[in-house]
Amino acid sequence: MIGREAATAPVAGLLLATALLAGCQGRIEGVDRHVPPSGTTLAYGCDDGSGLQVTFTGLEAATIDHAGASRELHGVFSEQGAKYKAGDTILRIEGDQAILENVDGTSHCTRRG
Repeated sequence: MIGREAATAPVAGLLLATALLAGCQGRIEGVDRHVPPSGTTLAYGCDDGSGLQVTFTGLEAATIDHAGASRELHGVFSEQGAKYKAGDTILRIEGDQAILENVDGTSHCTRRG
């Protein structure tokens, strides 16, 4: 016969996991997430001579304007800084630096002003 403690251990673990996940629902968390307030637009100059503008919608999304194209990216988990992705386009931001990766290559950008 299984003791009561052994029988309730899986249930207790499931309840703990559910409570932890409920606290994260709808938010993307990471270490050192310094994202400007929603509606903020930042301008960057990139190493290839192009410009990059990023308009933030909280942690959940950012719209980028780069090389004549505009695209909305969705926030994804990042250990440090902020990370946004849509299809083959990835934007990483940490401090005054931004890295934009897409099918055209990788652009390293520094915040202006």
